Amino acid sequence: MRPRQRLVCALTVLVCALTAALLVSVAEARSTAGEIVGWCVFAAVVAIGLGVIVWRKSQQPKEPEKDPEQGGPPKTVTVTVPPGAKPGEKTTFTLADGRKIEAVIPPGVAHGAPFQVKV
Repeated sequence: MRPRQRLVCALTVLVCALTAALLVSVAEARSTAGEIVGWCVFAAVVAIGLGVIVWRKSQQPKEPEKDPEQGGPPKTVTVTVPPGAKPGEKTTFTLADGRKIEAVIPPGVAHGAPFQVKV
């Protein structure tokens, strides 16, 4: 979790704790013990709910990188390792639209095997 997310979590818990304390102090003046407990339980549920929301938000994956030309996510194409090429070597591939790209053959991929390359 990043420092900013930790701060948001801490502030959320603090706000909920202060809310619970306020509810208890108000409830003590006018309510029975059962009502006070009910308000405390309500405040605790709200605090837990907010904490879960913040935690889930912090766990969401980042947005994929944008393709500068299209404004969308980067595209991948499947290419086949040419004969004689070895893992770790840089090789030039010609795409269906005529563009040429360079890619490094990944480890463990033998000649004739397909692999994905970002375009």
